[in-house]
Amino acid sequence: MAVKRNALLFVAAILAALAPAASWATSCGVRPFPYAVWPDAASLLPLNPVLIITVSPTGTDFGPHLIGPHGRVRLKRVEMAGLGPLLGAFAPRESLEPDQRYELHFRHGPGLACNEASWMTGAAPDSLPPVWRAPPSIEYAGSSMNFNRESSDVFVRIPALDEGGALAILVELRSDPTTPVGVAAPQVVVRQVAAASGFVDPVLVLESHDCSQLQFRSGQVFETRLSVIDAAGHVTPSPAGALRFRIPDHRPQPSYEVRTVLPSLPIVLSKPEPGFPAIAKKALIQGVVKGELSIGPTGRVEEVGIIEGLPMGLTEAAVAALETWRFAPAPDGAPGRKVPFQTHFMRTQSEYHPDWNP
Repeated sequence: MAVKRNALLFVAAILAALAPAASWATSCGVRPFPYAVWPDAASLLPLNPVLIITVSPTGTDFGPHLIGPHGRVRLKRVEMAGLGPLLGAFAPRESLEPDQRYELHFRHGPGLACNEASWMTGAAPDSLPPVWRAPPSIEYAGSSMNFNRESSDVFVRIPALDEGGALAILVELRSDPTTPVGVAAPQVVVRQVAAASGFVDPVLVLESHDCSQLQFRSGQVFETRLSVIDAAGHVTPSPAGALRFRIPDHRPQPSYEVRTVLPSLPIVLSKPEPGFPAIAKKALIQGVVKGELSIGPTGRVEEVGIIEGLPMGLTEAAVAALETWRFAPAPDGAPGRKVPFQTHFMRTQSEYHPDWNP
């Protein structure tokens, strides 16, 4: 499993690096809406495109329109199944011109305009609907605790697609109705995915953490339905139906490690490491205490000097432990020694593998 997961992570990292971030990246900040979710800026628009745009929870769509070679092109809202309440599909009221640049604007003020969203049209009036060669499958689902946040990842392998152009996956996530705690409404995101190249299928990574669009709750069984869409608005649901996975109830507690490093390598006879204070664990504090040991002729630590400390009792814990260290006595007549040290207080990552196909 570890080898498979590492390979999938490698593939996913390459795909994420190649894909334009604007089409599916999220951040912790509150992003102003509306903005273009799909197509991505690298896609060639067909002459009859469909644009997926965020809208207001109150139903306001902010009057999206295109600016083309002959001025304003009005958009109309069109029906597209599975988009959810915060996404809208819009299409031009007239066919676009080939090989021209079009920019997306909004009616309600420059602060809401996504002027950087622009596309070039291709020569074709439309495109063929994408076709699944095989159903998608969940390759890996896991979660980890890293410092002050917990994150979960579900890796979905997307089989090779007949359509070779830029595509996106419409991800509709809902909780299984048999679980006691449900999601109030289906959560929907649009994620870019490239068609397969060579022998490697794309891997879609569904992330759940503090800043993500999707939230996975522990102990729940989730169902996700996937559909392939293209820039012309063609939607092809997955032939597999809903894929199911479960995030377990038990969250592993993080482990803590303390390690002191002495760059000059004197002979150490006794070196108990400091404890990790409970208050620092609760406050998620970690880091390095740096200083210098003054070692007397008999090998006892006479003084612990601090150059850089840490709060929540970490510096005091380091000093108390280092004062008890014992070193080999100095040769006859040799003066005391000054030895630099670094005490690392580390919170290590914990990982688990849930039952991802209940």
